[in-house]
Amino acid sequence: MEHHANIVPWQRLRDEIGVELVYLPIDEEGRLVYTSPVIPAKGRTQGDRLLDRGGGIHGSPIGVGDDKLKRVKLISLTHASNVLGTINPLEEIVAYFREIAPDAKIVLDAAQSVAHMPIDVQKLDIDFLAFSAHKLFGPTGIGVLWGRKELLEEMEPLHVGSHMIESVTKDKSTWTDIPWRFEVGTGKLEAAVGMAAGIAYVQDLGWEKIMRHEKELTEYALEQLQQVEGLSIHGPKTPANRLGIVSFSIAGVHPHDIAQILDRSHVAVRSGHHCAQPLMEVLGVPATARASISIYNEKKDIDAFTEGLREVKKVLSL
Repeated sequence: MEHHANIVPWQRLRDEIGVELVYLPIDEEGRLVYTSPVIPAKGRTQGDRLLDRGGGIHGSPIGVGDDKLKRVKLISLTHASNVLGTINPLEEIVAYFREIAPDAKIVLDAAQSVAHMPIDVQKLDIDFLAFSAHKLFGPTGIGVLWGRKELLEEMEPLHVGSHMIESVTKDKSTWTDIPWRFEVGTGKLEAAVGMAAGIAYVQDLGWEKIMRHEKELTEYALEQLQQVEGLSIHGPKTPANRLGIVSFSIAGVHPHDIAQILDRSHVAVRSGHHCAQPLMEVLGVPATARASISIYNEKKDIDAFTEGLREVKKVLSL
């Protein structure tokens, strides 16, 4: 269920130093299967761990024993899927992997969740977290990387130059303290100010108000969409543990056509693979249409959306 941003860097690392990538599957509801029963065999039990090398629900799972899991160096996963809306139960997942792979570092992609719920990095017991400002009502081209201080102090900067440097001689250079050693070049000050404004906006609204509003709209949207004949929702069908991101397909209609016809009704959805092509392969579709519910939406927007979908079917004589 990962965005390309949480796949491509690890593929490059594989190509550079030879690490092995192993993917966890998802179930039919679009939820992560981080533990799974397997057929019992000698020395195994129904509770043994199961991983899948990229095939997801349509692949051929392979059992991976504790010895191999203990060698895992990094576990990287999204907090919430940008396609399915699934919110992963991080406290359970992190606790599970801390037990069976205690030396692994855990990285969280919070780009899809940061504007919708509070995130406590200490409570989650993760090692790194990243998100982009434009997902938090801020500007593009800037984001946040949080990491445990002791880990950041061990790390070398990927890029060098400008104010991340402490001193330079003809023989060597040294880096300044964290976080500045990772901020290469002239700082993007105007974007930082814009990001701070986005953060302040969300904090002023309050998480309880945001979550309650979005949950009500998501529940209403799911109810309405399931009444549209021929429409299939990809991901959880109930509002529990999901965001107001609803990806869907209409039988016999390409998602681009759905988006174009909805545009006539002044309803904006996104169509395409949503920077999640491996997930599209697992779902067995070339693309989906996706509606995204946020704090600025109201029930009348959902009504206009569902009425627009009926117009799609009418235009295409479905």
